[in-house]
Amino acid sequence: MEPALDVIGRALTGDEGARAFLERTSSIYVLDVTDHANPKTYGCWNFIHQALNEIERYESNLIKTGATTTPPSALVHHVRLLASMALRVARRPPQGDRAIVATCISNASDYHCSPSQSQWLFDLNLELREIVMGRIAAMAFDFSFHRGGIAAATAASPANASGSSDHQHSAFADPVVMDTFNAILAANAVSTGPAAVRHFATEWIIPSSRSIPVSALLSIAHHLALEGKRPSSPAGTMDMLQQLSITITSMVLVPAMADAATDNSNEDELPSGDSQAGGGTHAGNSRILTKSLAALDIWCSATTLTLPQLKHISSKINLDIVDILNDVMYSDSPEVVDALADFVERVMESPFEQEISQERMNQVRHIINVNETAFKASFSPDQLKVIEQKEMAAILEQLVSAVGLQRIRFQERQNQGDVEVCRNLARIGKVVAAAWLEIYKNDRQVEPERGILEFLLKTAYHPSVNICGMTLSVIPSFCSPTNSLAKELIPLLQRKAIIPHVIKNDTGELSLLAADQYGTGVDEFLRFRDDVVADALATCWEFESEAYIDSCTSAIEEFCSVGANGDASTNLSFHLEAALFCVETLGGLLASSASSESSAISGKSPFAYANQFARCMAAVSQKTTSITTNPLTVTRLSLLLQRWTFWFHQAQQIGVATDLAAASLTCSLQLAEQPYAQALINDTNASPIQQSSLAFEELISVDTAHFSSTGTLGNLLKLWESVYVQRVSGKHRLISSKSIEPLGRGICTAILRVEVESVRNEAFDSLFAPPLRTVDELLILIRAATDQKRGNDLLELMGGEIELLAVLIGVCSTGKRRRESDAMDEGAPLTSNRTEIPFHLLSIVRRCWSSVEVLAKEFSSDSNIASSIGSLLKALIPVRLQQNEDMVRLRNLTAVVLSMLSATPSGPVNHEVFGQACEFLKTWIHLHGEEMELRSTSTASSEGCPDSDALFKTVLVQVIGKAEPCLGSSLTDLQVQGQGQPAFESRPAPLMEAEHSSFNCLGHLLDLIQDMQTICPSFWLSNDIQSSSASSSEPLIRRVASSSVIAISASDRTLAQSSIQFLITLCSQASSTADPDASKEAARTAVMENISRIRRGATSRLLMGCCGKFERTLVGPASVLLHTMSKKVASPAEHESDILAALQQGFFLLGDDAKNLTLSVFRRCTEGLLSEADLEMFLDRIWEIHRTDDFSTLPSSDAVARLLAKFGSS
Repeated sequence: MEPALDVIGRALTGDEGARAFLERTSSIYVLDVTDHANPKTYGCWNFIHQALNEIERYESNLIKTGATTTPPSALVHHVRLLASMALRVARRPPQGDRAIVATCISNASDYHCSPSQSQWLFDLNLELREIVMGRIAAMAFDFSFHRGGIAAATAASPANASGSSDHQHSAFADPVVMDTFNAILAANAVSTGPAAVRHFATEWIIPSSRSIPVSALLSIAHHLALEGKRPSSPAGTMDMLQQLSITITSMVLVPAMADAATDNSNEDELPSGDSQAGGGTHAGNSRILTKSLAALDIWCSATTLTLPQLKHISSKINLDIVDILNDVMYSDSPEVVDALADFVERVMESPFEQEISQERMNQVRHIINVNETAFKASFSPDQLKVIEQKEMAAILEQLVSAVGLQRIRFQERQNQGDVEVCRNLARIGKVVAAAWLEIYKNDRQVEPERGILEFLLKTAYHPSVNICGMTLSVIPSFCSPTNSLAKELIPLLQRKAIIPHVIKNDTGELSLLAADQYGTGVDEFLRFRDDVVADALATCWEFESEAYIDSCTSAIEEFCSVGANGDASTNLSFHLEAALFCVETLGGLLASSASSESSAISGKSPFAYANQFARCMAAVSQKTTSITTNPLTVTRLSLLLQRWTFWFHQAQQIGVATDLAAASLTCSLQLAEQPYAQALINDTNASPIQQSSLAFEELISVDTAHFSSTGTLGNLLKLWESVYVQRVSGKHRLISSKSIEPLGRGICTAILRVEVESVRNEAFDSLFAPPLRTVDELLILIRAATDQKRGNDLLELMGGEIELLAVLIGVCSTGKRRRESDAMDEGAPLTSNRTEIPFHLLSIVRRCWSSVEVLAKEFSSDSNIASSIGSLLKALIPVRLQQNEDMVRLRNLTAVVLSMLSATPSGPVNHEVFGQACEFLKTWIHLHGEEMELRSTSTASSEGCPDSDALFKTVLVQVIGKAEPCLGSSLTDLQVQGQGQPAFESRPAPLMEAEHSSFNCLGHLLDLIQDMQTICPSFWLSNDIQSSSASSSEPLIRRVASSSVIAISASDRTLAQSSIQFLITLCSQASSTADPDASKEAARTAVMENISRIRRGATSRLLMGCCGKFERTLVGPASVLLHTMSKKVASPAEHESDILAALQQGFFLLGDDAKNLTLSVFRRCTEGLLSEADLEMFLDRIWEIHRTDDFSTLPSSDAVARLLAKFGSS
């Protein structure tokens, strides 16, 4: 092969040198001065031009020689790669090419071009670019490259048959290549500027619209809009596209769609005799419809064009876009209906936007063709919204009628197994129905046509979750007292609630379908049921409560009675599970109305149907095989008990519920031994044991007095002991203690209500005896384990037991349940309303303390052990430090923490151990921090024990020592320039990314220090803590603050967020008013000094993150910190200097105008003229613009121009 083709071929095979050559050729030019009188440059356009020549010669030679073993189409991948390269460089504007050529010329050390020679080289390169574009356009607009064969070419133009025959198998005729060529032409026009876009559209495309292939025409329009949407498109591109909207839509997109929809398209690319293409003119029209819809979709997105505006434009050419869409709905092509659904979803959103954007107003102005002044005088955003919504209402009447007519066709397509057409028709129906509801949301007396309701119901009956789920999310909104839709939905939803399953014929065992015939997995189905079906059921209850509860009651009674003698079909348990789900769903809805009489719906109180619910409970109390054979049914019954605890309490049926909960728990433990049951549990992530325990906890919480009675509490403790016996024997060894933790919490709550101390202490002994016994047994097994996997399993079980002890102690010290659903941060110190732990309970804990010490010393490297011991230590911290016993306990706790920290004296610190040590100190701070602060600021005696401060400092020093590698300021110290000028006057060295293994611990340390800084700042800033490091004389606060600045740039989002939040706290304290207390004022001054030192580095890293380096969720916290620093911790001149220094870094790529705007925005923040929310909006837009691959054209891009227009005028 010739040189260019050889390089492309080697690049396709993965040759690194060839790929590097193509990369360099795309981005640099080479100056050839072999002939000093005739210098030349060689770059991307030279290579593309040469490659095109080589491909044409190659194909021509093959045709002349009649070679059949290597057809021209063998080069299709070469041409695709070449086209991709050409598209990349076409997106670079001519000015960018000129700059690269100029750089090439200036870099020549032994040759200097004269100005005239330089200009000649610039012009030559531009001319070559235009030549390549001309060649690409000639092929893209040549019918013969779009046709299917020689016969078609001959039929279309016999005179050119021989020439066209060369193209029948050309690599250039590849559809992907043809589409990329159109993209190249569009990209070239867009990158050249708005004037070039107008010229390309009005001088090239529109005049030739009848003489170039329709598919090429549509592809050009599609790519013009697509390229115009790119963040790097030149300023004014969007406005130009909006100016062209009428021309493009009325002369290209809408007519092409109308012709194809009526099978009148002049589709020359696909003659009727081409059997290979699959169907002649009809198939060609389907492709045209797909392309026209896709082009119209992206054009509307790029120009904010709306459906009412499209209807107005199409009426000028005597077409109705809505009628065309209605016709397209009848297409039997999945691709067409998919494109139609995409388009309808797009255009149905814009009329209902909360605010009318300036871009959308601008599009309307271009459509009605008035100047900006006259337009603003005549229209406001609110007026435009009202007008468009009125027009949209009329359009929706047409669409609603058209969708309703699809109900018969939908059924036909479903019968034929055409899932794609059904899915897309459902998408269209959903979005049209939702738009209709939005239009008439304030006038619910208006009813839609019955046709669309019947269509939605048909789609809801479709067996595919993905199809029925779309319409089921919108159908309930049509329910009203004046129609029977809710009653029609009830049996449908009850059937949809049944989990798809199969029964093995040989064994009769249950199993779930990994995926149904439509590819829906179990997890997806359960999400569909919990979200879509549950919401629809709630609506049905609102309008047809009696029919709802009656049907559920009858179903439950039937399913339970069939299995009363143990002969129930295994299949029946899934039907019962679905019926229980329908009843359970009501629990959450009715609990709130039951708790507030004023909010209860008249006649629909849960007690209005107490008889039906009592019948349901009577049926399930039979404990038939339809319940006991299926762990999912057992789980659902437990969930029902949790949701309906309010009814059991009010109806004085707690005994019935307790019996059901006990039966569920026992049955769950038995099913855990069955392989098929375990498979069902694994497939659905169900947890029958845990849900049964939670049911107990909920029941105890609503009637604690009942469960604290001697007889009932005794039965609970017997159940607890029996559960433990089953759990730790045989196969139940693998059941996590997390599963029975709720039962333990509930029993603990009941014990706390016992008034007789001796009875209460005896009950505590019974509650804690099983886990304490298990801890001792497990420790023996762990030490004896020789197999690593066995040892890890045992450590996991041990961690669960210790965590259970910690949870039970936590309940005893707070009197509250601590559940995953509580509104508290994960791992937050549990100190709210905390009371001292009963003395008898402490004596119980001492029984296992030696085991805890052994585990901390020998096995804390295991994350389960470290985490569970950390929870136990936090729960045991004394609330008061007034007695000697309190200090003894505190010393024991700190000894365990120090033992864990010293378990790995060398090497990196264990992340989990370090985190637990920090959490331990945070809990200490929350309990005793105020006392510590008083003692540090006053010589007078204060409440508490001063010796505890020394213990705290001992642990803190060890924690800081472990974090020593990530503490320092070497990366954030300001670099003074050679002549002594400020750093911002010359470009600083690039900021380094914060990547270090020890940074994993920094987040925990920052959270700890933030709490100390807030609760006991004087204690934290005391000399003995600040000078505690043996490796550095630098104060600790200085090193921590420096590290927090570095961590802003960490790739770990949690660490970056902790760092930002820590700095926000420092800034808030530094900006507080002067304190008359000398110690507190000294602390505030120390913070201010550190903020002043790190302020510039923090500003640079924050702005760098907002320039596309952060995850988007961090832009908000970053804007808060920047806003705080601009107003509270620096003078206006200092802050402007910090911003200017940051903008001199290489990460801000939006150009000088955007830099000046950024300075102006922060200046307004300093002056109090810009809120945090406004700054976040600005920085979020900065972040969004930077998230592109093409940075070179950003300064002159349309995105930056809109940024300047939006924020520059405010």
